[in-house]
Amino acid sequence: QINTLRSQSNPHFLFNTLNLLASEISRNPVSAEEMVYDLADLLRDSMRAAEREFSTLEEELRLVRLYLTLQKKRFPDRLEYQIDASADSLTTKLPSLLLQPIVENVVKHVVANSSAVTQLRITSFQKEGRLTVEVRDNGPPVTTLNNAVTGGLRIVEETLALHYLGKASLQRASNAKGACVSIVLPVQQEGS
Repeated sequence: QINTLRSQSNPHFLFNTLNLLASEISRNPVSAEEMVYDLADLLRDSMRAAEREFSTLEEELRLVRLYLTLQKKRFPDRLEYQIDASADSLTTKLPSLLLQPIVENVVKHVVANSSAVTQLRITSFQKEGRLTVEVRDNGPPVTTLNNAVTGGLRIVEETLALHYLGKASLQRASNAKGACVSIVLPVQQEGS
């Protein structure tokens, strides 16, 4: 089941990134060339991560940064991002490619659909043996929070359920100031 979820996540990520590159080629060929190199780095690192069941949070955040670098080139005036990870959380293990669909969701549903500046902030911290990773944005309120989780968030939720058997969660909240998706899971350090 985990391999099936991972195979669904990889094409989802790849198609979104290729669509980004295709739209940039006609608008700005120089930027598109730079993006090809960034994309190559991102795909290489993503393929390596996909081969492993778990990655460290530090490795996951490196992939997120590569992805956001590409998106910043697509939306230079509409995307700002910040990543604040506590030092003790960086070595915590989590399922590989877990954060990517959450960040993609913000870009697809908030950044791409708004002319305003979207501020995306990712934070992580440990407390009482649990890792919390929050992905926040300042977009409009989400009106579908009560509906079933779909797309990338469904993949994340099911991955957590399979790996942690009810001991991890994906939580969503939204209000006039923006939305927050939180992952909470047991701390498992690299090497354990």
